[in-house]
Amino acid sequence: MGDLSKDVKALQGKMLDLEARSRRNNLILAGLPEGKEAGGISPLLDKIIRHFLKLSDTIPAPEIERAHRALRPIPDPGNPPRHIIIRFLRWSDKNEVFKTLASAKGKLTWDGHDLRTFQNFPMEIQRQRDSYRELRSILRKENLRHGILYPARLIVTINEETFIFKEPKEAEKVLKEKRPDLFGM
Repeated sequence: MGDLSKDVKALQGKMLDLEARSRRNNLILAGLPEGKEAGGISPLLDKIIRHFLKLSDTIPAPEIERAHRALRPIPDPGNPPRHIIIRFLRWSDKNEVFKTLASAKGKLTWDGHDLRTFQNFPMEIQRQRDSYRELRSILRKENLRHGILYPARLIVTINEETFIFKEPKEAEKVLKEKRPDLFGM
Protein backbone atom coordinates (compact mmCIF):
# COMPACT_ATOMS: atom_id res chain seq x y z
CA MET A 1 0.00 0.00 0.00
CA GLY A 2 2.89 2.37 0.74
CA ASP A 3 4.34 2.06 -2.78
CA LEU A 4 0.98 2.89 -4.36
CA SER A 5 0.67 6.00 -2.18
CA LYS A 6 4.17 7.14 -3.24
CA ASP A 7 3.30 6.53 -6.91
CA VAL A 8 0.11 8.57 -6.61
CA LYS A 9 1.97 11.47 -4.97
CA ALA A 10 4.66 11.34 -7.66
CA LEU A 11 1.99 11.44 -10.39
CA GLN A 12 0.22 14.35 -8.68
CA GLY A 13 3.52 16.24 -8.61
CA LYS A 14 4.10 15.55 -12.30
CA MET A 15 0.59 16.71 -13.16
CA LEU A 16 1.08 19.99 -11.26
CA ASP A 17 4.39 20.47 -13.08
CA LEU A 18 2.74 19.84 -16.46
CA GLU A 19 -0.07 22.26 -15.62
CA ALA A 20 2.47 24.90 -14.63
CA ARG A 21 4.43 24.38 -17.86
CA SER A 22 1.31 24.53 -20.01
CA ARG A 23 0.32 27.86 -18.48
CA ARG A 24 3.71 29.51 -18.33
CA ASN A 25 3.25 31.12 -21.75
CA ASN A 26 -0.24 32.41 -20.91
CA LEU A 27 -1.22 35.98 -20.15
CA ILE A 28 -4.70 37.18 -19.28
CA LEU A 29 -6.07 40.47 -20.61
CA ALA A 30 -9.07 41.95 -18.81
CA GLY A 31 -11.25 44.96 -19.56
CA LEU A 32 -11.64 44.75 -23.34
CA PRO A 33 -15.38 44.98 -24.17
CA GLU A 34 -17.10 42.09 -25.89
CA GLY A 35 -17.38 42.39 -29.68
CA LYS A 36 -14.17 44.37 -30.23
CA GLU A 37 -12.62 41.30 -31.83
CA ALA A 38 -15.06 41.21 -34.77
CA GLY A 39 -12.20 41.04 -37.31
CA GLY A 40 -10.54 38.21 -35.35
CA ILE A 41 -8.97 38.18 -31.94
CA SER A 42 -5.36 37.70 -33.10
CA PRO A 43 -5.21 40.82 -35.33
CA LEU A 44 -6.80 42.86 -32.52
CA LEU A 45 -4.27 41.59 -29.96
CA ASP A 46 -1.46 42.30 -32.43
CA LYS A 47 -2.61 45.95 -32.59
CA ILE A 48 -2.90 46.21 -28.81
CA ILE A 49 0.52 44.63 -28.18
CA ARG A 50 2.17 46.81 -30.84
CA HIS A 51 0.59 49.88 -29.23
CA PHE A 52 1.93 49.13 -25.74
CA LEU A 53 5.35 47.87 -26.87
CA LYS A 54 5.62 50.87 -29.23
CA LEU A 55 6.44 48.66 -32.23
CA SER A 56 6.24 49.89 -35.79
CA ASP A 57 4.63 47.74 -38.49
CA THR A 58 8.08 46.78 -39.77
CA ILE A 59 9.12 45.10 -36.50
CA PRO A 60 7.55 41.68 -35.83
CA ALA A 61 5.28 41.57 -32.78
CA PRO A 62 5.54 38.73 -30.26
CA GLU A 63 3.92 35.64 -31.78
CA ILE A 64 0.64 34.46 -30.33
CA GLU A 65 0.02 30.72 -30.52
CA ARG A 66 -3.68 31.08 -29.70
CA ALA A 67 -6.09 33.40 -27.93
CA HIS A 68 -9.72 33.20 -26.85
CA ARG A 69 -12.25 34.69 -24.47
CA ALA A 70 -12.77 32.92 -21.15
CA LEU A 71 -15.08 29.97 -21.60
CA ARG A 72 -18.22 31.25 -19.94
CA PRO A 73 -21.44 32.78 -21.29
CA ILE A 74 -21.31 36.26 -22.78
CA PRO A 75 -22.15 38.64 -19.92
CA ASP A 76 -25.19 40.88 -19.93
CA PRO A 77 -24.65 44.56 -20.85
CA GLY A 78 -23.25 46.48 -17.89
CA ASN A 79 -21.37 43.44 -16.51
CA PRO A 80 -17.59 43.10 -16.89
CA PRO A 81 -16.45 41.46 -20.15
CA ARG A 82 -14.89 38.02 -20.23
CA HIS A 83 -11.12 37.91 -19.95
CA ILE A 84 -8.99 37.11 -22.97
CA ILE A 85 -6.50 34.28 -22.46
CA ILE A 86 -3.44 34.73 -24.66
CA ARG A 87 -0.93 31.93 -25.19
CA PHE A 88 2.33 33.18 -26.64
CA LEU A 89 4.47 30.93 -28.78
CA ARG A 90 7.53 31.66 -26.65
CA TRP A 91 7.86 32.32 -22.94
CA SER A 92 10.35 35.13 -23.62
CA ASP A 93 7.68 36.95 -25.68
CA LYS A 94 5.11 36.58 -22.91
CA ASN A 95 7.64 37.79 -20.37
CA GLU A 96 8.56 40.86 -22.45
CA VAL A 97 4.89 41.79 -22.93
CA PHE A 98 4.03 41.20 -19.27
CA LYS A 99 6.98 43.23 -17.96
CA THR A 100 6.17 46.13 -20.28
CA LEU A 101 2.49 46.13 -19.35
CA ALA A 102 3.19 45.67 -15.63
CA SER A 103 5.58 48.66 -15.68
CA ALA A 104 2.63 50.85 -16.72
CA LYS A 105 1.29 50.36 -13.15
CA GLY A 106 -2.40 50.22 -13.99
CA LYS A 107 -2.34 52.92 -16.68
CA LEU A 108 -3.19 50.69 -19.62
CA THR A 109 -5.68 52.48 -21.83
CA TRP A 110 -6.37 51.36 -25.37
CA ASP A 111 -9.08 52.80 -27.59
CA GLY A 112 -10.67 54.44 -24.53
CA HIS A 113 -10.78 51.22 -22.48
CA ASP A 114 -8.88 50.55 -19.25
CA LEU A 115 -7.13 47.20 -19.53
CA ARG A 116 -5.43 44.98 -16.95
CA THR A 117 -3.10 42.04 -17.43
CA PHE A 118 -2.04 39.25 -15.15
CA GLN A 119 -0.30 35.93 -15.41
CA ASN A 120 -2.20 32.66 -15.50
CA PHE A 121 -0.92 30.47 -12.66
CA PRO A 122 -2.00 26.90 -11.86
CA MET A 123 -4.53 26.66 -9.03
CA GLU A 124 -2.04 25.24 -6.51
CA ILE A 125 0.45 28.04 -7.11
CA GLN A 126 -2.36 30.62 -7.00
CA ARG A 127 -3.45 29.27 -3.59
CA GLN A 128 0.13 29.60 -2.33
CA ARG A 129 0.38 33.16 -3.66
CA ASP A 130 -2.97 34.07 -2.09
CA SER A 131 -1.75 32.77 1.28
CA TYR A 132 0.69 35.71 1.39
CA ARG A 133 -2.08 38.30 0.97
CA GLU A 134 -2.31 39.29 4.66
CA LEU A 135 1.47 39.59 5.06
CA ARG A 136 1.75 41.67 1.89
CA SER A 137 -0.91 44.02 3.21
CA ILE A 138 1.18 44.61 6.36
CA LEU A 139 4.34 45.10 4.30
CA ARG A 140 2.60 47.61 2.00
CA LYS A 141 1.40 49.70 4.96
CA GLU A 142 4.99 49.97 6.20
CA ASN A 143 6.36 50.66 2.70
CA LEU A 144 8.72 47.69 2.97
CA ARG A 145 10.18 46.39 -0.28
CA HIS A 146 8.64 43.05 -1.15
CA GLY A 147 7.34 40.98 -4.02
CA ILE A 148 6.27 37.55 -5.16
CA LEU A 149 8.66 35.36 -7.11
CA TYR A 150 7.52 32.52 -9.38
CA PRO A 151 6.09 30.15 -8.47
CA ALA A 152 5.06 31.31 -5.00
CA ARG A 153 7.90 32.73 -2.98
CA LEU A 154 7.70 35.93 -0.95
CA ILE A 155 10.78 38.14 -1.13
CA VAL A 156 11.21 40.86 1.52
CA THR A 157 14.02 43.34 2.17
CA ILE A 158 14.42 44.58 5.75
CA ASN A 159 17.33 46.79 6.76
CA GLU A 160 19.09 46.01 3.47
CA GLU A 161 18.84 42.26 4.19
CA THR A 162 16.81 40.21 1.69
CA PHE A 163 14.80 37.13 2.65
CA ILE A 164 13.04 34.63 0.39
CA PHE A 165 10.26 32.58 1.96
CA LYS A 166 8.52 29.45 0.70
CA GLU A 167 5.74 29.45 3.30
CA PRO A 168 3.71 32.26 4.95
CA LYS A 169 4.33 30.84 8.44
CA GLU A 170 8.07 30.93 7.85
CA ALA A 171 7.83 34.55 6.65
CA GLU A 172 5.68 35.58 9.60
CA LYS A 173 8.11 33.99 12.07
CA VAL A 174 11.14 35.82 10.67
CA LEU A 175 9.25 39.11 10.26
CA LYS A 176 8.06 38.95 13.88
CA GLU A 177 11.67 38.37 14.90
CA LYS A 178 13.13 41.19 12.76
CA ARG A 179 10.25 43.69 12.97
CA PRO A 180 7.90 42.88 15.87
CA ASP A 181 6.32 46.35 15.46
CA LEU A 182 4.65 45.14 12.24
CA PHE A 183 2.46 42.81 14.27
CA GLY A 184 1.76 45.18 17.17
CA MET A 185 4.27 43.48 19.47
